Amino acid sequence: MPSDLDDIGPDEPIANSPEAQSQVNVAFDSVTVINDAINNPVSAEIGETLAFKVDEIDRNYRHIEVMMAKDWFVQTASTIQIDTLSTAALSGKTYFAINSSAL
Repeated sequence: MPSDLDDIGPDEPIANSPEAQSQVNVAFDSVTVINDAINNPVSAEIGETLAFKVDEIDRNYRHIEVMMAKDWFVQTASTIQIDTLSTAALSGKTYFAINSSAL
């Protein structure tokens, strides 16, 4: 008989465990990176390039997408957190699509 644990790999946390909540919190680091990158212009003063920013956004929106595909992750995150993560991933994906020629 299948159980909720059947979909969990050897290194996957159980939904709503402290480890799972920690992973939700880590995903919010990607939200911050995406939002900061989109809302702040490229800064040549610190050696930042559009290519760097596009790559950074690409990695972070993809991280959110990977995490959102995990059942335990979605079961752990609140509805508001899921909405925030989804919005950031979509914003990042859109920014990447528009600016990926910089890579």
